[in-house]
Amino acid sequence: MRFIFSFLVLVGMAVNGWSQEFTVKQVPENYIGTEAEKAGQVVRLDYLTTNFQTGCPMDKHALVYLPYGYSAKQRYNVFYLMHGGGTDEEFYLHGNEKQKELYNGNFSSTKLKRILDHAIENGELEPIIVVCPSFYLNENPKGDAGSCTKNFSTELQNDLIPAVERAYSVYKGRDHRAFGGFSMGSVTTWWQVCQSMDYFRYFMPMSGDCWAISQLGGKDHPAETAKYVEDAIRKSGYAPKDFNIVSMTGTKDIAYNHLGQQISEMRKLPTFKFHKDLKQGNISYGVLPEGEHNYNYMIVYIYNALPLFFH
Repeated sequence: MRFIFSFLVLVGMAVNGWSQEFTVKQVPENYIGTEAEKAGQVVRLDYLTTNFQTGCPMDKHALVYLPYGYSAKQRYNVFYLMHGGGTDEEFYLHGNEKQKELYNGNFSSTKLKRILDHAIENGELEPIIVVCPSFYLNENPKGDAGSCTKNFSTELQNDLIPAVERAYSVYKGRDHRAFGGFSMGSVTTWWQVCQSMDYFRYFMPMSGDCWAISQLGGKDHPAETAKYVEDAIRKSGYAPKDFNIVSMTGTKDIAYNHLGQQISEMRKLPTFKFHKDLKQGNISYGVLPEGEHNYNYMIVYIYNALPLFFH
């Protein structure tokens, strides 16, 4: 069963200048403040990969959300969710002292986990596995975020996806995988659109532009950036009907103009079919009025976007 949205199609209209396909719906307060009766669990997945800078083996791990009632007797879709700059794989599903205010002091159950639990419990979201890795190296130095995001696709394709599919009962194939991220996680997501189309059908870049042309390419080179993304998809051999993107940000977000300018240029290209219904188009864009660049708005975007996938 899908979420019920109040879509507002804005043909020729805009929120502070950027046209959008739908309004962003707020998360019900009880989804954030209370535990669901049927709560999922968070587990750790260890895997071996390669340090892209040295070529040497490297141990890493991801945190994995398993929905309530997870069973090896059924299969699940998988959402790979990347953190932003300066944080790590703990960001979405575990807390620490610096992040205490994000989680209401409860380190065992983050806001995002409670939202997933409630949405699944209420039949608004199909049971799903969420995998939270890190683009940083698991060594010192951790690596520059820009180069790490660009190179993460090799680790993702060769090591993380196979590790997930060995450990859990999941559907295989691109139609059953989504990749998303916030801030530098959104930069990572745009890289996956360009580099990992063979592995994913669904993408959720939140509050971050594509850096393929340059750092902050969506702001400084929006037309060239949009064309790069289109060309990368075409070179991968995929047509407009073969992928779906749901992108969101907020009007007070530091990435609002960066992402908005890139999206505006993507609207001019034939590969991108903007529509509120992903069955009729392949990309939707939503803007949250007053939305800022932090965790509390990011979880709103996931709440809105994730139910649009896997249909």
